[in-house]
This record gives sequence, structure tokens and C-alpha cells, in this order.
Amino acid sequence: MNTPDPDNQLLLDFLATTNQPVFLTGKAGTGKTTLLRKIRDTTKKNFAVVAPTAVAAINAGGVTLHSFFQIPFGPLIPVVDESAETGFKYSDEKTRLLRCLDLLIIDEISMVRVDIIDFIDRTLKRVKGSNLPFGGVQVLMIGDLYQLSPIFHDAWHILGAYYSSPYFFDSIIFRSTPMVTFMLDKVYRQSDPVFLDILNGMRENTLDSNLLEKLNERYDPSLDQEWKDDYITLTTHNQLVNEINQGCLEKLEGEMFDFDAEISGDFPKDAYPTDEKLQLKLGAQVIFIKNDSSGKKQYYNGKAAKITAIDQHSIKVAFSGDGKEIEVEKEIWQNVKYSLSDEDNKIDETSTGSFSQYPFKLAWAITVHKSQGLTFDHAIVDVSTAFTHGQAYVALSRCRSLEGLILKSPVTAESIITDAKVISFTKASHQDKPTPELLEKYSQQYAWSLIHELLDFSLVAKDWEKLGRSKLIDKDEKNAFLSIYEQANQILQNEVFKVARNFITKEFSKISTSENPANAGAFMERVKKASDYFIPKLEQVMVLMAKIVAINFYNDTHSDKLLTVLKDCKDALQTKLALFKISWNPFSIKDYIDTLHAAGNKQPEKKIIKSSIKPKEISNPQVYKNLVEWRKTIAAQRGTQDYAVLSDLALLSIAERMPKTTDQLAAIKSVGIGNAKELGQQITRIVNAHLGTSELF
Repeated sequence: MNTPDPDNQLLLDFLATTNQPVFLTGKAGTGKTTLLRKIRDTTKKNFAVVAPTAVAAINAGGVTLHSFFQIPFGPLIPVVDESAETGFKYSDEKTRLLRCLDLLIIDEISMVRVDIIDFIDRTLKRVKGSNLPFGGVQVLMIGDLYQLSPIFHDAWHILGAYYSSPYFFDSIIFRSTPMVTFMLDKVYRQSDPVFLDILNGMRENTLDSNLLEKLNERYDPSLDQEWKDDYITLTTHNQLVNEINQGCLEKLEGEMFDFDAEISGDFPKDAYPTDEKLQLKLGAQVIFIKNDSSGKKQYYNGKAAKITAIDQHSIKVAFSGDGKEIEVEKEIWQNVKYSLSDEDNKIDETSTGSFSQYPFKLAWAITVHKSQGLTFDHAIVDVSTAFTHGQAYVALSRCRSLEGLILKSPVTAESIITDAKVISFTKASHQDKPTPELLEKYSQQYAWSLIHELLDFSLVAKDWEKLGRSKLIDKDEKNAFLSIYEQANQILQNEVFKVARNFITKEFSKISTSENPANAGAFMERVKKASDYFIPKLEQVMVLMAKIVAINFYNDTHSDKLLTVLKDCKDALQTKLALFKISWNPFSIKDYIDTLHAAGNKQPEKKIIKSSIKPKEISNPQVYKNLVEWRKTIAAQRGTQDYAVLSDLALLSIAERMPKTTDQLAAIKSVGIGNAKELGQQITRIVNAHLGTSELF
């Protein structure tokens, strides 16, 4: 088992005391996966682990990026105007979880497309109501840029106008936010200095002719004539892998055994770690795809073996190399879901499904893509058809030694595809190595950024202004809303937003962010006085917001949008109110974060269901009742909200005006020509039935 270098304590300290984005990288075999496990086991922060693919997510013990953030498929154009994305809405449960998130761990970051990073940044800023990068969430990105790259060709004709490359480091957020890069240098997989020089030369596109010649000494032209036992073939295409594995399995004599996976709960097909139906024979060559969970350390992810005994109930294998024989038990993979504990505001991992199967797959051949993270003692490598950056390097770096490597065809300079952007970024990022002094600097900046963020009302001010521009059809409800809004607006604009801006301008110019806030007693006294000033102002506004909620709005899209924006404003101000009440002298990051979590995890208030229309306002109540029932049926057929068919105000107007023809219906402002054409026949039938007249009247 790889043991991370003791120097990694500095990385753990960066994750514990700062919110700076961190890129953890290293060559193949340097122990990135082992260090990820240690981070998961030791961090005190609320964290989630995500990865770009389902298999990578299962292997990392996390979930996919797309499922965690509900990311739309296709290119994500970076939005300058944040209001353009407000149509995207999370459930209350997901919103509370994201508000309590402190650390986001993205594994296999090399495969994450650039626009997804900016989407995550915008999303977390919006959900957390924060201007800080990623809404104040620390992002730990793990991976090797010299390995598998993002799939971007189908989206680049759009994204190319906004980004200079498809890699995560070229995202808009990282143009203004520095990331700290930690490089794992010690290679655990290989120890041969010549082989390491070859691999480094391939990574950095500096492989000289002597090393290339040394590598090509491993070319074996006799491979087409004879098969090499105990060797696994690495190639670039799925079809070739399937042909090799099936062909070799069929050549074996003896009975074929089928082993079906046991799948329970929610476990998506694209996350299956091995075949749902394993077909095996005596003598089949297999590779383990999971570390031994029994604690016996009998096998690891990537260890090759051969089946020595098999029946319907048990399988024995002997390992390549030492020949040790073991009986293999089925392993279980869990599909993880993150949820938020109401008791302590901690993010918990729960299993939503499991996949149980023998922890190996046929291994005469495997794709380069599927080999990432694996280690082979004996491998046949064919990179003559490498078609993308990093493929040749990934394939060759799976091998433990040069002696255990056989080339199916000579490696040419053309098959070593590297990306100049990756090389340039890597050189630049490695020039400034993290130091204890840098840790101290970012730790202090983190504390100051929290105080600054609390006093920064700019995001909630934007939402508040948007709330004031809300459209309402009914004159009475609009007047009721505006009268309360104006009262709150006077307080917020003149006594909160303006005062907070002045405080930031004047007071923050006097302090040094290199000083520990805990030692800045005079400044903290001024923050305490500011808190005492803001608390009653915000409490007044909260009372007025509750009055807006109590208005008897019509059940339509306009009021729905208004109440959504109002909730965002209310949540943001409620959080700031809670934070202003903490103890400021001395300042404690832990108290601040605990309070932030408690405020972010408040259960949404239960909505009081009210009749949108008062009985005395309804003309022809029976017609109105019939229209409501009809609308409910149409909404169910369409799978939408009732008001999306026609608003309450429209139904009220129909019941009052009693239109007998579609032309008369179209003349009603709250109905309109489009709805009259689409729904007119059904509506006039209800009206005419009540009047006892012909629909053709």
C-alpha cells in the first residue's frame, strides 16, 4: 500500500485553515488515490467528492459532477449577467446541502471541461449568496493533466469563443483566483531510473532519440505468431479489446460459467465497475479492479491473475508472478448520496444502491482509458493508433518496469501526443511551491474574507432591486406589495446597503490582511458596533418581508417569480442577521462557519395554502368552480402547474365576463389570443353549458 510522503502535512494544513483552491497533481503512481483517502478520513470540513464519470465517481467513493450539481448537458456559455441563470432552481434539500458545503473534492480533474468549472463557480456563488470564488467553498482538484483530457470537440465551436483551451485551469474564475499546486514527486509504481526518464520525457515532450531507442528495444515482432501468457494488452479502442478478450476466452477448453451481479437500490448502468454478467472459464486471465476490502491485502486494483478452479459457487485464482492461490469472495460497490444532518449540520454519505460481483474482469486486453489508476507487472502495449493527448503516456506508465513491457509496434515521435497548453501551465504552476509562509498568508486572508463577505450586501442588493421590478397583473395586489416593499426599501437602501458600503471603504482600508484578525482588537470592536447597528435594521426588514408573504397573491407565474426572489433575499438577510450576532472579540472562524451552517440548514417554512380569490369577488361561482376543475385536468395531462395553463385571474375574468365565443374570450386581457385559440372551444363549452345556450350561438 502506498504511504503518502510526510510533507503532505502542508497540504492537509492548507485544506484545514484556508479556502484557497488547491490542485493536487503528480505523475502516474505517486499515490494521489491514497492521499485522497487520507483527506476524506481526516478533514473536519463538510465535504463532497465528485468525478466526471460514473465509474471514476464510484472508484473515488463519490458521485458524478453532473448529478451533484444537476449540470445541463452540452456547452455551458459563461454568463456575465448572473440574472440570466436564475431560472435554474434546486430543491430545498439540495440548496441546504450546498449552503453547508465547505470542501468540494473533484477527482480526475484532467477530464473536466473548462466551462463546467465556471458553472460550478456561478452556482455556488448564487446558492450561498456570496461573491467569494466558488461561493467561499474550497475546491480541491486531483488529477494528472498529462493523462486523459476532457472530451470537448463537439462543443468547441461554441466554447472556443470564450476559452483558450478546454482544460479546467483556463476557466474564467482562475483568471482572477490563484490556485495552490501541490506536486507529488515520489513515484511508487516504478523504480527503474531509465524507465522513469522515458516516462518523464513522454510527459513533457522532451524524449530524446537515445531514450526512444531504449524504449523501442521492448518491441517484439513475433507477437502476431505467439501469445504471451500472463500479459495484458493495452490498446486504444474498445472494439479491439472485446475481440481479444472474447477470442481468448473461446479458445480455452472447458465449461463456461456465468456469474450475475447482485444489484440493489439505485445503481446506474454506466457506473457498473465490471460486467453485470461475468462469463469465465478455467484458465481465464483476469485483472482485479478493486483493492481487497477484507483487510488481508491479498490483491489490489490492477493485480493480474489466472483462474485455477471454478464452479457455480466459487472461484480460485493464482497471481501472476508469485503463483499464490486464493479463493476470491464477491466485493460490494456502493452508490453514494450526500445528505444533510438536521442535528449537527454535517454532510453525511448514505448508500442509495449497491453492486456485488467478483472484483475482476477479463484481462487479456483493456483500453488505455479503462487502465487509468491501474498497475501491471506484465503488459503488451499498442499505442500506434493513439489519437489524443496523453494516451501513450497513460498506457506505458501503467507498467511497473521496462522489463515487464512488450511493445506490439515501435513507438514513434508522432504517437507521443502532448499539449503545449498543459506543459506551459504545469511549468508555471510549479515555479511557486507552497510554503508555511504562504499557508500563513492564505489563512489570514481566509479569516478577513469572511468578515468582508458578511459586510458585503452587493448580491442581495441585486436581488432586492429585481424584487422591486416584479410584475403583477392585479392592481390591488401590486399596490399592497409596493407599499410594503417601499418601506423595507428605505431601510435597506439608506440604512443598510449604503452604511455597509461606507464601512468597507473606510474601515478595511485601515487594516492589514496579513495581521491575524484575532489580534485586531480595535477593528473587531468597530465590527461589534456595526453588528449592533445592523441587527435591529435587518429585524425590521424581516418583519416587513413576512407581511409581503402574507399578501393574498393570485396563483400565477408572476407571483411565483416574486416569491422565489423574495425567498432568496430573505434567506440571505436571515443568514447575515445570524452572523452579526456571533461573538466578535476574539473572532473565531469555527464559530462563524458553525453559525453559517445552522442558518443555511434551516428547514423551509411551510407555505400556508390560501384561497387566491375571496368568495365575494367571484361572479358566477359555479362557472369558476367548473373552470378550476377543468384546469386541474389539463394541468395533469400536461404534467405542469395549474397556473401554467391559465392564471387564477384569467379564470376569475372568464367567470365575470362569460364569453360565449372564442373572439369574446380572446378579448379578455388575462387570457389572450393564443390561449383563446388553443383552449377556447373547451372554455366556451363550460360557459355555454351553464347559460343553457348553444356553443354555436
